[in-house]
Amino acid sequence: MHGPSRKAYISGKATVQAYKCGGLSGFLQKNIPTRQQLARSNEEEIWSTIRALLRDSNCLKTQTAAAIVRDGKILSFGFNLCAPGSSSYGDALEACPRTLTKTGTGYELCSPIHAEVMACLNIRHERTSRELGRYAGHIQLPEKKILAAFTSQELEVLNGSSLWLVGHYWACDNCQDFLRVVGVADIRIDKLTGDATRGSYKRRKLT
Repeated sequence: MHGPSRKAYISGKATVQAYKCGGLSGFLQKNIPTRQQLARSNEEEIWSTIRALLRDSNCLKTQTAAAIVRDGKILSFGFNLCAPGSSSYGDALEACPRTLTKTGTGYELCSPIHAEVMACLNIRHERTSRELGRYAGHIQLPEKKILAAFTSQELEVLNGSSLWLVGHYWACDNCQDFLRVVGVADIRIDKLTGDATRGSYKRRKLT
């Protein structure tokens, strides 16, 4: 079975600190949003923003999108792109060579740029698709090469941030390794789209 192999790094639930109002009138206590309610509202706004990026993926099997988030703010985005055969990243594809492959396998068939890695690399906005392709999902990258892709300032921005993932229910080992090397603290999974992908894969026997 293919799927998440490092569960401690991935969370599908938000941890929100409880907040108690004090010194307010009964009316205000009932009608002013608590910090917890505001946090939930902001989180859903972030998830919705990332979900909108799914349309930019050219993957025919599973569209994914991701964002680097710190202190409730999105720092950068990414989405998965594929380039099977003679195709280029971003081309409209007519067929997918991985349609029937198990999840987490066959990446060499389409040289995908995974959303998680792109989100990290896009901390620097001017990267080209050719540059992004050097970090495709089928390539197991040494730590030295990963770190060489970033300046010290960019690594400082990434360090301690969170990766929010939409469209899938797990992140592959290569992505998890990449995120750890650049200092991303954890991966959060969008339950809505993640569960939908998991259900689809189970029905198609791709897990």
